[in-house]
Amino acid sequence: MESLNKNVLAFGIVVLTLYILLKMVFKLQNKWDGYLLLLLYLFVLTIGLLRPDDSVSLESYFNVNVMLILEDLRVNEASWSVLLINLVLFTPMYFLLSFVPFLDDFLKRFIAFFTLILVIESLQSVLKVGMFDVTDLLLYIIGFFAGFGVYCCIKNVFRAQKPRNSSQF
Repeated sequence: MESLNKNVLAFGIVVLTLYILLKMVFKLQNKWDGYLLLLLYLFVLTIGLLRPDDSVSLESYFNVNVMLILEDLRVNEASWSVLLINLVLFTPMYFLLSFVPFLDDFLKRFIAFFTLILVIESLQSVLKVGMFDVTDLLLYIIGFFAGFGVYCCIKNVFRAQKPRNSSQF
């Protein structure tokens, strides 16, 4: 039954997220839709990163050796997918933080993001559901910057289309 509840919750989150994104695409959103999208993302992120995993036992809950990832990637094929997931996981964060009015520039969004990932990584260690890993922090930051790049590209595309569309009418 627990698996069914998780699947229903996941399906509901996906449907609600798609609904909000479609409202945004068709410019029918209200001011709360962005907040709701950010909260859904943070909820899924927190549940995903702070879930207990009994299949993994760790000798240490703290890793500051960034070079350890190279050995792990060489030995363990699954590490490549974990690396990719860690990069992609935080790509939408810059876009989602743009809905918060007081986070109105890059530096404020980055500070909020960095504080969030420090809290999540620390909680993984404290709750013993994972480890505080500096490599994960670096991958999250790269994902954040990738999201910033995508955000800037999309914003420039919309900015370039605006004058052209308005001159047609």
